[in-house]
Formats: sequence, C-alpha cells, structure tokens
Amino acid sequence: MKSKISKILYFKINKGAFIIITLALLISFGIICATVYPEIYQLYEVYTIRKNNDTDLVKPHEKIKIKYNLPVSQEKAENSFSIYPNTPGKINWESNYILNYSKTLVFTPDEYFDDNQTYNIKIGNIESIFGTQLLNRAYSFTTVKPFNIVETYPNNDEENINVNPEFKVIVNGVGDYFQFKFKLDPKTELETKEVIEENGQTIYSFKNKTQLEQGIGYSWKIKQIYTPNKKEVNNKTYHFTTQPPLQISKIMPYENDENVHINRKIILTFNKQVDHEEIERNLEITPETKGTTEWKGNTLIFTPENKLAKNTEYKIRVMDGIKSPEDDSFLKGDQIFAFKTKNTDRYPPKPTWEPAYKEGKYIHVSLANQTLYAYEDGELIDSFLISSGTSGFPTPTGDFKIFSKARAARMAGFYGEGNPNNYDLPGVPYVLAFSGPYTIHGTYWHSNFGHPMSHGCVNMYTPDSKWVYDWAPINTPTVVQ
Repeated sequence: MKSKISKILYFKINKGAFIIITLALLISFGIICATVYPEIYQLYEVYTIRKNNDTDLVKPHEKIKIKYNLPVSQEKAENSFSIYPNTPGKINWESNYILNYSKTLVFTPDEYFDDNQTYNIKIGNIESIFGTQLLNRAYSFTTVKPFNIVETYPNNDEENINVNPEFKVIVNGVGDYFQFKFKLDPKTELETKEVIEENGQTIYSFKNKTQLEQGIGYSWKIKQIYTPNKKEVNNKTYHFTTQPPLQISKIMPYENDENVHINRKIILTFNKQVDHEEIERNLEITPETKGTTEWKGNTLIFTPENKLAKNTEYKIRVMDGIKSPEDDSFLKGDQIFAFKTKNTDRYPPKPTWEPAYKEGKYIHVSLANQTLYAYEDGELIDSFLISSGTSGFPTPTGDFKIFSKARAARMAGFYGEGNPNNYDLPGVPYVLAFSGPYTIHGTYWHSNFGHPMSHGCVNMYTPDSKWVYDWAPINTPTVVQ
C-alpha cells in the first residue's frame, strides 16, 4: 500500500517538474529567438545601381538594379517606388521568385536617361519574406556627361596652318551615346579618315576634300550630340589661320615704273623658299629678252644679255601654281607686272665704293659722278643723273637723313636787286629735304643733268625725282660726297 502511494507521488512530482522544465526551456528559446531573429534575418542592400557597386556614370539606356540579401515583397517595393526627375519606365525582378518575393529589383527606362543628370530613387517600404523591413530608402546615380576635348589640331588661334592639314580631335571618352560633327567656315567639306578608341579616349582624324584657301581665317565648329534625343551639348568653336600664299614680295623695277633705265636688272624676291629651276621655267619676259639668272637665297636676279630697248613697255609674268617646297603654299594666279624704259640710253657711271649701309634703304649722292644712287639692303637698286650746286653755291657734303617731304613747294632766292642769281620757282615737284634748306627735287626749268647747275640743291629729272620720292621714306640715310 505504501509503495503504491509512493509511486503515485513520485510520478506526479516528476510530471510537474517535467512541465516546469519544458516551460522554462520554451520561454528561454522564445527569448533567444526574439533576440537573435532580427540579426539572422536582417534586411540590407547587397548592391545598388549595378553589380559590385560600380561607380561609373550611368549610360542612357542602362538598367538600374538594386539587390537585397533576402527576397523582398515585389508589391510593396513597387507601390512605394519613385524616381526623380520623373522618368517613365518599367520595374522587373530578377530570379529567386518565391510567392512574389525576389531579391533583385530592375528599373528600365522606357526611352533613356538624360545626360549629365543626377537621379534619385526612393522606396518607402521594403519588406523581406521574413517580415524584416527597410523604410524610406533613397538611392542616387549620375548619368554620363559630355566628353571633354583633350586635344585638337589645329589648336585654337593657331596660325600658318597647311592648306592640306590632317585634322584631329581627341576626346576623353568612348561610346556611341555622344557623337561629334565637324564643320568648317568658310564652307569646306570634311572627310572622316578614321575613328580610334583606345585608353578610354576617342581619336577622330579627317581631311578636307578640297584644299583650304591660303592666308585666311577659318572657324572650326565642333558639335557634340547626345544621341538619344539629338540634343547638342558642349559645342566648341576654334579659329585658325592658314599659311600665307607663296608671293613675290619685292619686284625691281617697281610695278608700273615708267622711268626705268635700259641698263637695269630684273629682280624678284619671293617670301618663301622656291624651286629655282621651276621659277626659271615659268618666268616669261615680254618682249622676249635673253639673259642670265643668279640666285641669292629666295631672290632671282635676271641680267639682260643686251640692254633693254628704249621707250618700251615690258611685262614680267610668273605662271600660276608654282609651289614652295617649304610647305604646300603656291602662287595663286599668274603674277604679272609691267614697267617702261626711258627714252634715252644715257646711263650714270657705276659706283666705285662699297655701300655705306648694308641694311635698309639709303641714298648716295656723288658730286664727282653727278649721280644719285639708290641702295637697298646693300644692293644698288637704281641710279640717276643729277645737277648739284655750282662752285659759287656748293651742295653740302656729309651724312644726313631725309627729314621732310613735300609733293610740291615754292622755292625762291634773292641776292639783291637785279642779281642774275635771283630765282622764284613755284610748284617745284617731289621735294626731299636733307640738310637745312637743301633738298633733292624735280626740275622743270632745265634738262642739263650730269652737270652742276643748282644753288646747292640736288636737281633731278622730274620722273626720276618722283621715283626717289615714292621710294625713300622719312629718315632715309643720305650720304653726299
């Protein structure tokens, strides 16, 4: 009897202890789950915008992806999704579909994202399949920016550009979401030679289909176009000037000179290097004149075999198209100039001295030779018979400079009533003053040049004095000896 009671009590006590222990274990498990569950099922973004959280700028038609570590409710995410600036598009989900739960949200624009724009995505309620949440999440990204021009040829404001250049533009980007158009003004059609993409840059090279004009300014417009909407962005305009043409920079005798002596040489100076033989082949003198040529740098000196004909008009022609080996410049059109010889074969004596000045222009008056010599850069350009002062009225000697010029002046001298040396001459032409009242000037009251005749001035045949007047500027050195 006692043993039965003991057994019953033992069972009841053990059952109660079991229940208590079980309840304690359950409570402990609940506490542990309540504590550990949020950590185990914490919800967070694995990446945003693109895999590996790549920070490159977003391209026009790129898909925007946000991946979570746990499947999330598609419905709740889509209902609270917004993008600013507002961009129509579609939301899709990638893989892992479980009862409309998925890990990766994909937003695809219907058309394109605008360029150089920061977009903001907001999702108000993101809930995982386990009930954990992320509220009011914001994500941002920036779209591609216009490319910057790294290098060009020609550069802006560059001068002396070849008339057949190879144009080049280097930009700091690759891809077909920005395109470039190139335009020259004055209008010149351009032809793309090649487009190379390397090292994150795009290199455009192209040529002009027709040769550029020489010695003029061009505007080079570079248009950048955002291809999705054809919008022009970040346009640039550059300016450059082409090389000057090959030209005859100096001609002797001067163009339209009607007072050329028959003993003169013909001198042509070019502004650039030229092919000597090509120039000689394309040089024409009318009337036909035989002679020899020599070159000093870019200067051709033609010496007639015989004297030029008196009172004759000559034409010098250098034919069109001659190129300079220095660059691609060329003579544009036939170069023609004319001069006329004097109606006399009387020629001043040749100088027997070295020129006093090797640079620039200077006048040398020889009283012994009764001649005025015109020098330029150490070369004798022309010489003219003169009449200097008589013994009673000598011409001053020394080194002077032309200090004033007048196309006409009244000259007078009074030495006493009835003195035969008195004079009053209105309209004396082409006056160049070199020492006090002493001048070089034209003469209409006598033609006895080659002999002293004046009151100290240097008298010249009027056409000769015009030549000197036009040729010699103020401050031209003047040596009288």
